Amino acid sequence: MARKIKERKIKNPTITIIGEGATERFYFTHLKRLNGYKYTCKPRNFTEQTFDEMQKQIERVLADDGIAVCVFDADVTRTRQAEKLKFEEMQRRYTNNPSVILCDSMPSIEFWFLLHYLNTNRYFA
Repeated sequence: MARKIKERKIKNPTITIIGEGATERFYFTHLKRLNGYKYTCKPRNFTEQTFDEMQKQIERVLADDGIAVCVFDADVTRTRQAEKLKFEEMQRRYTNNPSVILCDSMPSIEFWFLLHYLNTNRYFA
């Protein structure tokens, strides 16, 4: 007697947002709530972290066959040469990987919010 073979469902990759601060977490949590997007946005993924720590989180997401979206301020790369080298290495490492999306904001995401959501004619140096 032959045994029955169950067909496995193809699992959609889970999108995980990884960020470096509370502002980024608030932004993506709010977008998820407003528009019903389906991605993981956990507080533990939004801490003050280095590029090394961010790479560890990316590798964890990739090990689960997920998609990692990394949101961070790249302004630290202007002031710290070591961080700039780590950032460039991370860009090279994931450049051809469609499962990793790097979203860096310069100078910061807070400044981006200010420019896009506040009606001002003020000059910001």
